[in-house]
Amino acid sequence: MREELVESIIVVAIILIPFSKEIAYFAVYITTLPLSLLLIFIAINCLEQGFNTMTLGGLSIAINSLLYDVIVDAKYL
Repeated sequence: MREELVESIIVVAIILIPFSKEIAYFAVYITTLPLSLLLIFIAINCLEQGFNTMTLGGLSIAINSLLYDVIVDAKYL
């Protein structure tokens, strides 16, 4: 699982490079996704909830929305 997380961070970084105008914006964008995922998993663990199909579907929609916001913000900043 750790390898997939590292690979996904690298792919997201490669996708975001053309959209970032400054390195500071890129640093914020590349830390947003892993930090938000970490906080989501901590919250689910603290609430003693499990992962099911609905949870994973909601996470995929949230990640998609987060990446869309990052790309749009990077383009218009």
